[in-house]
Amino acid sequence: MRTQNQQPSEGQQAKVRIFHGSPDAGQVDIYVDGTRILKDFHYKEASGYASLPAGKHQIDIYRAGNMVSTLLSRKIIAAAGKAYTIAAAGIASKLKLVILEDHHKVPAGETKVRFAHLSADAPAVDIAVKNRDVVFPNIAFRQASKYLALTPMTVDLEARISGTPNVALAIPRMQFQADQAYTLLAVGSVANEPVLEAILIPD
Repeated sequence: MRTQNQQPSEGQQAKVRIFHGSPDAGQVDIYVDGTRILKDFHYKEASGYASLPAGKHQIDIYRAGNMVSTLLSRKIIAAAGKAYTIAAAGIASKLKLVILEDHHKVPAGETKVRFAHLSADAPAVDIAVKNRDVVFPNIAFRQASKYLALTPMTVDLEARISGTPNVALAIPRMQFQADQAYTLLAVGSVANEPVLEAILIPD
């Protein structure tokens, strides 16, 4: 047991949040190092940030209320002073973790966004301003772009099949506000339900 003055400092901690991006897993329970941190966690839901000691941690994901067999069991390494989004991606039978390092700092009055591809059956895509230039080229499943700094704006985006003008998904009216970083996530399925869609979450 640590006494009050032995608590790890902020510099020894990492911050972690979870995003549920598996379209057919249903509600899940998520455990870190054997302790349940999320119960009945829904598809497309993002948790708040939790502090973890820097180092290795065990992540286990079960269907809600079922601890007989895991959907996924994996170790992660969280570095001191870093923040992460840990996304469960793909179909339940082949569930994967996508680990993104989050960067919250934004120059005063500006905004920034990155894109992460979490749809297992969708092709690699280019994210572009509608009818205009590509901003994030050739992002495939389980990949993510770097952050792009922007002037705060509301903009229509689209996901095109990589290297082509063919629009796979319209992403209208994305609002990027000042002094905030965002992650834009593609989830769902091209061939099945639930359908492909884009979700914007603040970092």
